Amino acid sequence: MVSCVPFYLLMLEEFYIGVMYQPMLSGPDDASLMIMGFCLISYFFGSEAFWGKTIDFFGFGETRMIHVCALIFSVIECISVLASVTVNLYNARNKEHFVKRYSRSYFISHITYIWVTVGLWLTYATFPGSNAMEKHSKLVMFAFSGHFLRGCLTAMTAGITEELFMPYRRTTLIGWALMISQMISIGYSGKELFEEAGLLMLIITLSWSSLFHQIHYTLNDFCRILDINIFSIKHPKPVEQTK
Repeated sequence: MVSCVPFYLLMLEEFYIGVMYQPMLSGPDDASLMIMGFCLISYFFGSEAFWGKTIDFFGFGETRMIHVCALIFSVIECISVLASVTVNLYNARNKEHFVKRYSRSYFISHITYIWVTVGLWLTYATFPGSNAMEKHSKLVMFAFSGHFLRGCLTAMTAGITEELFMPYRRTTLIGWALMISQMISIGYSGKELFEEAGLLMLIITLSWSSLFHQIHYTLNDFCRILDINIFSIKHPKPVEQTK
């Protein structure tokens, strides 16, 4: 989840500045180098012998080495991208492109969305008494990805249409309300308000249905603007020959 933060911030930077700057540690190239490094370590030391061992990582309990390395890299990447985006937004604050798209309320919602999303899902996944990550880790990540991708898609689309957007959507807020209700129930009574797998499947259905609807709407809108077809053949109009 933490590794998703830089991608959203870069999309947001492009929306406000009109240009996407990638700092030294930003994700695509660095992630490829990291994977290559992991492969080399696995070759020399053995995959299970090195990555399978666990260590006590700063109060997180016994954590597998592969997860520790991924977490450290994600945090470094987040710091690098956050510093770069902050500096670039500050330097562009008086430029026409930034001023045209800036609104205090919208800007706050844009900046806080990814942090609230990641923070809430991490809290839900590690909440005392919850077995979400132990038994349903794939469902947790799938549900989180729906909220993350919806925010990114909205930011990317707004960068083209030049319209202000609100990342906090009804389906996202409904999902968060269900999660918070579940945590309150577990914390207060020690019992789940909803069956865990069923709750996650409901959130997945809501978030991904909303995402697919947004994709369908965006494609149709772009087809209208560009006067093109993408799912059907559009025959060109015959050109009348002039004598």
